[in-house]
Amino acid sequence: MVPTSCWTYNIEDRMVMWHSYTPKFGACINSTVHNVIASIKQNDYDIWCGKMTYHGYSAQNGFMMNLFSKIPAYKEEEECRFYFFEYEQPKNILSYINIDIDPSVMIDEIILSPLINKATAKKLAHFIRSKYGIKTTESNIKLKL
Repeated sequence: MVPTSCWTYNIEDRMVMWHSYTPKFGACINSTVHNVIASIKQNDYDIWCGKMTYHGYSAQNGFMMNLFSKIPAYKEEEECRFYFFEYEQPKNILSYINIDIDPSVMIDEIILSPLINKATAKKLAHFIRSKYGIKTTESNIKLKL
């Protein structure tokens, strides 16, 4: 297993992303590739990062090219993907890993899902801003809930 973290280059809200990747109570983290890598506190992994292509998979592409490929149906994602390869053989085969990060370095802004009740979103945004000092806003997508 190779742990993976997927992000998008999209800087605007897109309903398709909210529906595809978050439950009703979701959030989006705005960051940069540099800040994601700089926020990682441990040095146990070789990190590969790249922009996805949307031409599909092929045995002729080779390992590296297929790691950063998806079928054309996902093109709207404009995905940036991180792979974390362990330097040493993993002791346990888990479906996840914990990577210690510095949120103050990684997170530029948190955007709350447009599917969250507006009153709840306002309270949650206020809580995150006051407790953690992280800029938190509601999605720009307006829905009648």
